[in-house]
Amino acid sequence: MTANMRILLTLAATTLSLAPTLTGQAGATSLTRLVQRADVIVQARTNGVPSGNAAVHVFRFQAERSLKGLTDPTFQLSEPAGRCCGRALAGLAPGSYVLFLNRDGGEYHLSVSGSRSVVAADPTLTQHIVQLLSAADPRGRISIVAAALKSTNRRVREDAALSLPFLPELETANQTDQARIAEAISQDLKGAGTQVGLLVAAERLALTSALDDVLPTYLENLHPRLAPLLLRAIPRIDGVDAARRITAIMPADPRGRLRAATLLRDLPALEARTPLLELLTTATDSAAAHAGEALIHQGADPAWIESQTVPFVMDSIRKLRIRASSDTRGPIR
Repeated sequence: MTANMRILLTLAATTLSLAPTLTGQAGATSLTRLVQRADVIVQARTNGVPSGNAAVHVFRFQAERSLKGLTDPTFQLSEPAGRCCGRALAGLAPGSYVLFLNRDGGEYHLSVSGSRSVVAADPTLTQHIVQLLSAADPRGRISIVAAALKSTNRRVREDAALSLPFLPELETANQTDQARIAEAISQDLKGAGTQVGLLVAAERLALTSALDDVLPTYLENLHPRLAPLLLRAIPRIDGVDAARRITAIMPADPRGRLRAATLLRDLPALEARTPLLELLTTATDSAAAHAGEALIHQGADPAWIESQTVPFVMDSIRKLRIRASSDTRGPIR
């Protein structure tokens, strides 16, 4: 199994509740990938007026700047008439575009279906493409993509976040690039929380600094749809540091404490023990039961746990142990 396949499976397996976000992002083709995939990248102008017939529309383009490969000074692209999923040219306004093309014989066609291969020309966009084309090695490409996380061009910025998890040798990112990624995670979690690729990148990097934002986001349930991904990501980013931080930022509300207990179950036992004991001995709700079950899961003696809590909490712990044995536990939202 290739590294990219493992990352794709990681993205796809997080949870069905993330399906709309993940499907849109994982199914898209980033600029980083298009730059590698296209035979020709050209900035070209069209009047947006198709020729052809009722079944097929043909658009003529005048090449303005070649970024990769060569095209004829004028060339045409065609697609079935009408608007439909997967089509890129219907309704194309007059103007200049960057086109990602492949050539089959004497005909050009878009590298991927849909609008991802047709992008309105913009100096920031073309500069980013030139930089990607000039990257001499994987580390150089990582730096270009990490810097693009702050681009003023939305396509460049969002595609940088999308492509990060798939970059070869991401684990070799330097401190500057890691700081850029951590900052992008912070900004995204303070906003819409849609760039899930950033969290997968943080896993690959074991990016401890990302916990500044990732851990409170999970405990306070600031982005409920991200809960399954956060629950998975935090132990992989730095489980030891996460467990050490939890006591200082332990939520006061019952649901937050329950989320903390759920997370602590999968963190290193030595560091998780203190906050789990705090939950077990200071709460009489579901958080205490989950904390007790987590301690037993991590190796604590059930008899000792029973001596530390009240009977009805111990009853709940036993029920949780049965649930855990059938692997039906899920994230607490």
